This record gives sequence, structure tokens and C-alpha cells, in this order.
Amino acid sequence: MRIGHITHMSTVESVIDRTEGVSPPANTALPLTAAGALGVGSGIFATVVALLLMFSTDTVADLSNRPESEYTGFGLFLLVFGLAMVYGGVQALRSRPMGRSLMVGLPAVVVTVGVFGLSGEGEAFRWVGVLLVPLLLGALALVYARGQEHSETIARGAGIVAAAATLALFLWKFTDGRFFQVVGFVLFAALVAVGVYLGARQFGLDDVVASGLLGVTVLVTFLVGADGTLTQTIGVAVSALIMALAYSGEAEQVSVTLGGGLNDGWRVAFWFLLPSIVGFFMFFLLPTIRAIGISFQDFPLLENEGTWIGLDNYREVWGDKLFRNAAWVTLKYVVINIGIQTILALGVAVMMDRLTKSVFVRSILLLPWLLPNVMVGLLWLFMLDPTNGIVNEWLGYFGIDPIGFLSNPSWAIPALAMVNTWKFTGYTALLLFAGIQTVPSSLYEAAALDGASEFKMFRTITLPLLRPVLALVLVISLIGSFQVFDVVAAAGGGLGGSPGDPLNSTRVLYLYIFDKSFVDNFGARAGEGAAAATILMLGLMAITLLQLRISRAGESDLA
Repeated sequence: MRIGHITHMSTVESVIDRTEGVSPPANTALPLTAAGALGVGSGIFATVVALLLMFSTDTVADLSNRPESEYTGFGLFLLVFGLAMVYGGVQALRSRPMGRSLMVGLPAVVVTVGVFGLSGEGEAFRWVGVLLVPLLLGALALVYARGQEHSETIARGAGIVAAAATLALFLWKFTDGRFFQVVGFVLFAALVAVGVYLGARQFGLDDVVASGLLGVTVLVTFLVGADGTLTQTIGVAVSALIMALAYSGEAEQVSVTLGGGLNDGWRVAFWFLLPSIVGFFMFFLLPTIRAIGISFQDFPLLENEGTWIGLDNYREVWGDKLFRNAAWVTLKYVVINIGIQTILALGVAVMMDRLTKSVFVRSILLLPWLLPNVMVGLLWLFMLDPTNGIVNEWLGYFGIDPIGFLSNPSWAIPALAMVNTWKFTGYTALLLFAGIQTVPSSLYEAAALDGASEFKMFRTITLPLLRPVLALVLVISLIGSFQVFDVVAAAGGGLGGSPGDPLNSTRVLYLYIFDKSFVDNFGARAGEGAAAATILMLGLMAITLLQLRISRAGESDLA
């Protein structure tokens, strides 16, 4: 007698089973773990190849003669697919149901693209679009039908019909009949592979071995009968192996039921989030990836074409004294700005909470934040002028000689930090004020009855309970301070001066990146500018993660 799915078994029961000729249950999560490991490896490989396709085509011999539009488009698809494979593989390694679904669905995309590539005599680039467009239209039809409160059966049917109709039109236009021949071969290969898998399981082999035999069968069948490249064949075989392992493995059964908000509200939320998602993808993610690729190239901006040089740009930037000076100047600016702005904003927020909650006062505080940064820079450029500026005129009433706030190397960065503090203190104070409103008033009432002073209540109640909001404000302010550019470009050096003056005392990192990318020799050293931007991005990510970890931003004493 063979015992099937047993969740828990004691050591004594296992020994008794062995003496009675009954083997202990196999580790049902092992195949899914193996699929996750293969998925992570495949995803990393696909991501690297995608970056090479998009930014360094000279290193890929097969694509050296192809138009840039082809390998760039396919590289973008492969990049998204590779990142999705890594994410799905990690989830599968953790035995999550989502990981199992992704490890079955994502490799199926590879198999489908491979079939399209064979049917189009290797033109996989065109067939990526043939595959993705019907899938996208089908997904939109599914979401739309759900949003119209149709039943799940009708919604899925609408999605399938839309995808199938679009796919049929594309196949009729592009395949010239060859697609059906290739599909027949693929179905034959699938039949043989599944037969080998079922036969191995029938003979008592475990899931991992049976899945491995399935992958080998697919590899041999495609090598013998297909006319695709070796890369296509190996990709299809590995994808089939991942699918078999994921199908055989069991994921953890999650019994937690989410509230109605996520289940019922996601349809509405999707349409509100879609513009932001598209905008983020088009104007932030893609340019960031492009800039990282340029950072590894000698990339004259006017030629819009680069040559792969590896880490040379990073070595040049890291060894540049001007870059180190810009980093030091930016760091001084950040320390002055964050320190003064946070203390002032916290004081203003507490006073608004304890003294007045007037909407008019909050509106006045927000006015400087509403002004464009360039306008703020020009405004303070004239106000701080040592000859005609109103600030020096006021200082003259106290017997203080005129100070060149923006033209003196000792005063330039503190003055620019104060300008930024004037602009953003009200906005930061409103964020902190909103956080203070979440603190129960009963805590202050109890502390007041015990004779606690306002300062003691602030130190023992307000500040600890405000930690998550304060951490968020510090992260936002820190990132914004490191990215300062427009105020420096407008007011740096004072009247008659240039951005970065005097003596590079206001040349912050963004100004250094701008000069390297667009100004120096008309952008001939754009690769160095991209390298500097990448270094800044990685540094900000590290500082932000460290800051969130130290401040314990995910915890709250209100719980």
C-alpha cells in the first residue's frame, strides 16, 4: 500500500512505514524549488542579453547586421521578460502560489515566441509583436468586461475572443501557411515529451527525474526535427523543463482571505493607476535603463551612437577632482538644508497643532512651495544682491556691511540652502502636521493631567509616534536635496555670475552631470555624465535604504 499526500509524519511513523515496505512521502516542494532556481538563472541571463541587445550590439555577433529598431525592440521585450522571470523564480523558491503560476506561464511565452520565430523563418522580432498585441487586447477586453460587472465566464470569454481574433488576423497576414506546419511539429514534440513524463511517473520515478526526462526529450526532438537556431532550441527545452517542474511541485496553501477592498476596488484603481504606470514606464524607467547603458559607452551625444568601453567612464568620473568637489558641495548643501528645514518644519507643525489649525495659515505656508524653482532662484538672486538687494539693505540698518551671499565662496552654499529651506519648509510642515493629527488627543490630555510640560509632551509623545511620517519626510527631503539643480542654475554665482561660480563652490552633482552630458564639447562626453548619474542614483538608493532601516519607518508605536 502506498500512502499519498501526508502533511505531517512523526519519526516513529516513518520508521514503521519503512519496515512495512511503505516509502515515506516525497518532498513535494522540491520540484517547485528547482523550477524557481532555473527561473532566476534564466531571468538573469535574459536580462543580461537584453542589455547587450539594447546598448552593446557589437558584442552579439548574430545581430550585427540587423536594423537597430529590431534588436532594440526585442531587447526591451526580453528585459521585461527577464525581470519577470527573476521575480517569479524568487516567488517559486519561496513556494508561493504566484511563483508556481509565473513559472508555468512565463516559459510558455518563450515557447510561443519560439514557435512564431520558426514559422517566420527565424524572424522572432516581428513575432514578438504578433504575440504581444493580441495578448494586450485580450487583457484589455478582460479588464473592461470585468469593469462592466459581467460574470467571470463572460469576461474571460471576451478576453479569449479578442486575443484569438487578433491573433488569427496576424497569422493570416504573416505566416503564409508555414505557421500551421510548425504548430503541428510542436504539438508532436509536446505529445512525445508528455508521454515520456507520464511514463516515467508510471514507473515510479519522482517528479524531478520525470521533469528532467521531459526537458531532454524536448531538446532532442527540436534538435532533430526543427530548423531553428541552437539558442532557440535550448531556450524551448529549458522553458519546458521549468514548466514541468513548476507543474509538479506544490506551493504553500495560503488561507488568508483579503478584504473586499482589494478584490472589489482593483478594477477602479487600475484605471486610475494606468496613466501613472505608463508615464513612469515611458519617462522614468526606460530613460533610466538607457542612461545606464550609455554609461558603459563612449557616446557622443550628437552622433547618438556609442561604442562599448566597459567601466572606463566610471574610472574617469571617480578620478575627476571636479566630481569629488561636486559631491562635497552637494553634501554640504544637503546637511544644511535638511537640518534647518526639518527643525523649522517640525516646530511649525507642532505650533499649528497646539495653537491654531486655521486653513488660511496652512494656505499661506504652502504658497512658497507653489512657486516654480526657477522663479524662486531669480527672486532670491535679486534679493541677495550686495548692491541693490533688499536683504543687504535691511542688514545695513544694523550696521552690517553688504555681503555677497551668492558671489562669496563661503556664503554661496549656505545661502542656496536657505533659499530651498524658505521654499519647502511650509510643505514639509504640512506633511508633519498631517502625521501629528493621527496621534490620539487622549494621550496629550492624560499627560497634561500628570503635569507634563509642552516640551515633555513633544519629546515623549509627539516625536516617537511621528516616526513613520518623519522618516518619509526625511527620505523625500534627502532625495530632493541631492537632486538640486534649477535654483543653482538660476542663482549660482549671483548677478553676472555663472552656475557653479564662484570657484566651483556651487557646482553641485546635478550641475556636473548636466555639463558633462550636454555642455562639454557639445555632449561629446555624455557617457561620463551618464556614469555620474548612475553613481548618484546608486548612492541615493543605498542612503535611502539605510535611512529607512535606522529610522524603523515600517513600525509605529501607535499599534
